[in-house]
Order: sequence, then C-alpha cells, then structure tokens
Amino acid sequence: MQFKKTLLAMMMFGAAAAQADYRVEISTALATLTEEYENDDYDEEYDKDSDYLSFEGVFYITPVSTASGPLGQAAFLSKASEVRVSIDRDSREYDDDSDIDYLDDEYDEDTNAISGRAVIPAARIILEAGLQKGETDCTDCDDDSDNDGWMLGFGGYISDRVTLVFTYRHQEEETDFTEYDDYNGAFYSFESNYEIDRYMLAYKQLIALSGEQSLVIEPFLEIFEYERKSEYRSPFDYDSYKFDGDGAALGIDVTWYITRQLGVYAGVVGVGVENDNGDGADAVSHIGISYFLNENFRIGGELISTSGEFEYDDEDDGEFEYEGGGLEFNASVRF
Repeated sequence: MQFKKTLLAMMMFGAAAAQADYRVEISTALATLTEEYENDDYDEEYDKDSDYLSFEGVFYITPVSTASGPLGQAAFLSKASEVRVSIDRDSREYDDDSDIDYLDDEYDEDTNAISGRAVIPAARIILEAGLQKGETDCTDCDDDSDNDGWMLGFGGYISDRVTLVFTYRHQEEETDFTEYDDYNGAFYSFESNYEIDRYMLAYKQLIALSGEQSLVIEPFLEIFEYERKSEYRSPFDYDSYKFDGDGAALGIDVTWYITRQLGVYAGVVGVGVENDNGDGADAVSHIGISYFLNENFRIGGELISTSGEFEYDDEDDGEFEYEGGGLEFNASVRF
C-alpha cells in the first residue's frame, strides 16, 4: 500500500513538471523473490520468501541536461557530479515445515547509505566515496546483527561516452546474541564477526545507433576475500571456528534504447567462491523494461532469476543448492 501511494504521488508530480533539465531524482523499487533450497547436510527442503523495498534520492551539483541521448543516461552524458542517499529494507521469511530452528524466524534487514561522485570534466577524472550502515533484526528471536561498510572509487571518462572506474569496498558484520535452549534447559550465546574486501573494475560505453536508438554496455569484474570468526558457548559446550575464503564475480548489463524514452535491458552475474569448507557458484540474471512517460517521470519492471550451489569438502555434509525467481517494479521522478 505504501508503495502504491508513493508511486501515485510521484506520477502526479512528474506529470506537473515540465522543465527539461533537473537537479534532483527520487526513485523507489519494490521486489519480491521466492527461492527453493535443498540442504543435504540437514536432509531438508525449504523455501525462502523475500520482499524488498527501497527509496533513493540523488542531488546533482549542476543541472543535468536531457537535450540529447537516452533520457535514462542523461547524468552519464552530462558528466554530472552527485550526492546519493538510499534507504533499503529486505524482509525475508522461511517456510514453517522445516526442522531447522532458525527457519522458523523472520528477519528484517535495513540498510542506509550515502555516497558521492565527483566528476572533473576538464581532466575527465571520476572520484567516488560512500558509507553504509545496516541492521538485521529477527522478529521472533535475538539473532540481530550490525552491518557497516565504506567504499572508495577512482576512474575517468576515456571518451565522452566511455568510462572506466575501479572501486574498493570494505564491509563488516557483527552478530552477538543469547537465547534459551529448551532442549538442554540452559542459555547459550553466539558471537560472529565477518569481514569482506571487494575490488571491482567497471566499464561503461554508450554506442549510438540509427535514429534515436542506442546501446549501453556495462561489464564488470570483481574479486573478493573474506574472513569469518565465530564462537558458541553454553554450560555444556564451547566451540569456535574460523575460516577464510575468496572468489570472483563477472557480470554484464546491456540496455537497448529503442527510443529516447524506451529501453529494454538484460543482465547476468556469475559468482564463484572457495573457502575452508568447500566451494560453490551462484548466478543471478534479470530482464526488464524502462519507459519515460515524459522527461521527468519513469516507470519500469523486471524479471529476476537466481540459482546456486555449494559443495562441502566433507562428503558427509553433501551439498547445498537453491534456485528461485521474482519480480521488481520501480519508478522515478526528476525535478
């Protein structure tokens, strides 16, 4: 209901706006995703339902022109500097048929982020920086965690329609909770610390075709490494473990602008990971459409597909697999 009210307000505002240039862009997105899991370790099959809601605001330091090129690439073509603020909520719920304890709980993950991009047109230099702070709350338990991170980026415009940017991201997650174990009749505590470093190289190019048509190609390569430390304590037991891992992600997004207002796009990301417990792979793909009703208001939607597997080194643990799909609806207004 909240998304419908926001979308209606944005449509009314966008219809009333008439200017071509803009300084502010506000976006919202609503997505739903269902995934099916098979876990040989627990000999279980279960589902996970996720609902995602986001709001984002972008303020451009100088006016962004929509005089030429695809409306969806106006800031890119204008070499615009910006400040970006976002608020996201990811609510996930597992089915109730499983015997795995944590699958009986519901989780809300809230993430707030602020970032900036400075473009120096004369030198064609791009500088980026950002901060992120998140919290995950369990609605039926004490399994809460904090998630903080930061990023730095450097790159530039190779030409007026081509950019290359290197980005470094660091993220930390801390989990610390105490719960009562009905089976053993005692309290137990759990602590976990997780750190990940990501290094990404992203390329973007806009290719003009015939008439109003154009093509935007955005491939990227990311490598990452992470470390997790955990401790479990109870009156009857103590256990601790640490494992390291690394991996890489390779992806590409391609958008075909049929007109300045209408674009269709598709993308895929493949991820490979290896750690002390085993190795696995994930894949995410999407296909969507974006349409500007006028120069100030846009609507869009996409189909999402996910899949993945992880094979443990210990043959007794077997493997872990999942696949799923979902929908996203999004809109934005400029003024």
